[in-house]
Amino acid sequence: MKQFLVTLPRNLVGCFKSRRIVWHVIAIVLAFILVTSGFDWRYFLATRSPTLRSWMFPAVLLGMMLPLALTSS
Repeated sequence: MKQFLVTLPRNLVGCFKSRRIVWHVIAIVLAFILVTSGFDWRYFLATRSPTLRSWMFPAVLLGMMLPLALTSS
């Protein structure tokens, strides 16, 4: 735990150095555009329909069972 706390400030600063800052700026701008355009809310509402949920439920079961099946073999 001590090693984690000692290196934490250096690692946080390292996240915002050189080319990485460009990716942060791109992510911030993209998030701003998605939120102000209302796309995020429309996406939320579209993924809450009962029809979509029933259609996607097999993926939930597969996503739950597949890692267990792969690790047990």
